[in-house]
Amino acid sequence: MDASSKKKTSYTPLIVVMGYLLFFALVLILCLASYFLNYPLQAAPKNIFATSLPAATPSPHVSSTLQSGYARIFEDNFSGNQNDWMNIQGSQNSQIKDGKLLFESLRQGKYEIATCIHCPSLNEPFFLQADIGTDTLTDKNFGFVFTMNCRCASGYFYAFEINPEHKSYSFYYHYQDNWSLRMVGESDQIRSYPAVNTLGIYANKSSLEFYINGKIVDSYQESGAPYQIGLFGFYVDDSGFKLTAGNLIVYKAGGQ
Repeated sequence: MDASSKKKTSYTPLIVVMGYLLFFALVLILCLASYFLNYPLQAAPKNIFATSLPAATPSPHVSSTLQSGYARIFEDNFSGNQNDWMNIQGSQNSQIKDGKLLFESLRQGKYEIATCIHCPSLNEPFFLQADIGTDTLTDKNFGFVFTMNCRCASGYFYAFEINPEHKSYSFYYHYQDNWSLRMVGESDQIRSYPAVNTLGIYANKSSLEFYINGKIVDSYQESGAPYQIGLFGFYVDDSGFKLTAGNLIVYKAGGQ
């Protein structure tokens, strides 16, 4: 059989199919181009109202003018140790010197609390205030403890702490060596070493307000928390520095 008698393969169906595919691809490209030319991509819309709002600031219950009308529950100018200040961890005794209370933790990585035998146990809304500093530069936290159920290390308490080098503040709950962070923030009201900071806490039932150098910096509320009840004192969260405290005053702040 010669070559001319061989069966020839037909490419006509394949050419037709490819023509249809190219036609539909061209139509799709033209449709997409038309859509994007008429409806260009836009950035996600901004909530102009929300972004223009100022930062929320809690309304303070305490001011310098109101303080003058509060009755004083307790005060100590640290002219002597008539209130018998003590360290609850027993690392050493607190000291009174030049109108200041001085105490520290002698164990690295361990906190220490100073309270006094004659400090009252609070049972009504109060405003607690004192001037607090350190004897040396530190990046550790220090501040107040309150709502303490005993003058012992095994009880529970709340701590309001500042860190002047980081210009930060924090609020913790402690029970049996377990710590729970309730709140943290930053404030330009906090002055760096060697400046002294005046800390204040307003407690009314389950509500709290935190003050630094006469300005409210934050507030916190926790249903059922007995913030206005218990003992109070000062706190350092580590060793290597001494806390210095002066002008301690506790006001009766109910009804304001």
